[in-house]
Amino acid sequence: MGDRCALRWAKRPRGCSGRLKIVSFSASGQDVVIDELEEAQMLIPMRTFVPTAVAALVGLASVASAGPDWTEGSAGSAFDAPSLPPDADQPKGLGPLSTIGGSLTGIIISRGLVTDADFEDLYIIDIFDPIFFAAFTDGADPMGLSASTFDTQLFLFDCAGFPVLANQDSPNPMPANPQGSFLQAMSTDGTGAVIPGPGLYYLAISGAPNESLGQLAQPQFQFDDPLEISGPDGPDGMSPVAQWAGPGAVGSYLIVLEGAEFARSCQIWDFNGDGAVGASDLAQLIGRWGNPYGSAELAELLGFWGACTPGCPDFVRANDRVADEAQAESADLDTDSE
Repeated sequence: MGDRCALRWAKRPRGCSGRLKIVSFSASGQDVVIDELEEAQMLIPMRTFVPTAVAALVGLASVASAGPDWTEGSAGSAFDAPSLPPDADQPKGLGPLSTIGGSLTGIIISRGLVTDADFEDLYIIDIFDPIFFAAFTDGADPMGLSASTFDTQLFLFDCAGFPVLANQDSPNPMPANPQGSFLQAMSTDGTGAVIPGPGLYYLAISGAPNESLGQLAQPQFQFDDPLEISGPDGPDGMSPVAQWAGPGAVGSYLIVLEGAEFARSCQIWDFNGDGAVGASDLAQLIGRWGNPYGSAELAELLGFWGACTPGCPDFVRANDRVADEAQAESADLDTDSE
């Protein structure tokens, strides 16, 4: 692990004081010091390199025997996860969401006819702790559970579909997953893009070279280095995802997540997709009582009873957040000058 006081991003571990090193991945996978900060400068904590907590490790260990927290097509959702917002496979449950399993099958043939194409999967997740958020398919998660049988790519969009972060190839994969991918809270390409705050996000997985395109049918991310965690610096990076370049590599995957949980929204309990939580949705939950639903899920479903209101609850987009902070800083300067 190296020096305990040398961090991926500026966050001080207990017992460290004074100057801290901020380190980042190099192309060789080694940590490179990119800056040092005094304690007073540590204003934006980001994900540390050290595994999060013993409790998280115990939880992941149980996953190894119990299977993914969510498998594509579970609990009445579409058999194949959708590709574009506002549609997405919506993992259903309560609490931390640590693992998502699924597969990309390419061309889907039914009775000798091509019925669909499956080159990307899209999931809606709740990032409750952006500081420690991470997504792995490279086997480099703390328990080494993440995996893929193909060359993966990971993309993160806000709940309005605007691009946030993406990665083609993990900078530090395990030998068993050399073509895996990795996302964390902050870009490494110099754009300064970060996950702006807690809330609902879309997490997409595709196979290389299939990438997301915006409304002008241009790439949303520019990968000068396939190992970078890219901000939305592509020619179509300012518009929501509208399509995919496709096709791409296919196979099975297990995504390991940190800092995420099952999304909390009315839409999660709208099993039949009619825009409201009602008797039909209640019947589906009761039909799966004990696997995986119980009294806690029942109480939450009843709390959302009625029509669902679309939107982005408890979410601030990155550009809005930056603008608000700049306005607040300007106001502070004006006050100080008076």
